[in-house]
Amino acid sequence: MTPSPEAAEWGKRQASQSPTWSDAKWQRVARIFQAALADAQDDQAADEQPAETRRDAA
Repeated sequence: MTPSPEAAEWGKRQASQSPTWSDAKWQRVARIFQAALADAQDDQAADEQPAETRRDAA
């Protein structure tokens, strides 16, 4: 489905009015997501351990 020319033009106008992020802001966001993903992977790895291993670790 191709958007109408009016819709495409509206989208371009909206994009031109949006604030842009600096490289520093993109890097900060990337670090936040990396930390969140690392935590999620750690949680998943802990969930996959046998119950005895988790109990012994506590």
